[in-house]
Amino acid sequence: VMGSVPNPLWVAAKEGHCAIVKCLLIAGANVDESWKNSTPFLVACEHGHLDVADLLMSHGADMNTMNEKGWNALCAAASSGNKALVQFLIQHGISKDHVVLNGWTAVTISSLLSHNEITELLLRAKCKYTNEDTERCVAMFGKQKFDALIALEQLSVPHPTPSLSPFLQQLSKTKN
Repeated sequence: VMGSVPNPLWVAAKEGHCAIVKCLLIAGANVDESWKNSTPFLVACEHGHLDVADLLMSHGADMNTMNEKGWNALCAAASSGNKALVQFLIQHGISKDHVVLNGWTAVTISSLLSHNEITELLLRAKCKYTNEDTERCVAMFGKQKFDALIALEQLSVPHPTPSLSPFLQQLSKTKN
């Protein structure tokens, strides 16, 4: 039965096998072929595979894809705990105002999972958050730090971005 088994690109993306993903793409695999309402790009983000997500994007993967719950790649990356992946998606212009079908945001997901650094990164990047997120973030950071983050957000103060890992720096050099 077609569709009962995930396609090879989806599996390789989920497992973080960047070399296999690259070979499959070169061989003509459909970069956006989904399995169970999730694309290779989305599943790579869900599992925190920055190198795979970057490769898929460079081959035209739809960065705005969503799964059946309405999660986009930023929500998936926030759940993975990979701060560099979250930063990468923000730098590449992913929607920071996305709201999941149940009303959650990427801030909701990261704060529920106690990914403090990611939650702070999302707030600094001016990502959408809810009243419930505010309560959780005050508990997470303390009122003073949360208020300072919100004040920074309102002032639109630029924040330094972390440098890319040596691997990604080398990867970006080979693309140019």
